[in-house]
Amino acid sequence: MSGAINPYAAPNAAVADVGGNGNEVQPIKLWSAKGRIGRLRYLAYTTAGGLIFNAALSGLVFAMGGASANPMSS
Repeated sequence: MSGAINPYAAPNAAVADVGGNGNEVQPIKLWSAKGRIGRLRYLAYTTAGGLIFNAALSGLVFAMGGASANPMSS
């Protein structure tokens, strides 16, 4: 039984972003619909996007509220 294949062994597939010395990586294509991104990069992008969106929306709401807060001051 020395020639049996281990079903629990790691796959031996070639990985695209591993170069000859292991220090090479693929460029980040932020707006590409091709391929996959890791969960930490996804979490970072969605968190940053949410913070930027919420800051812009809050600024807009406060600007509109500040303009109409005291209409009798003029």
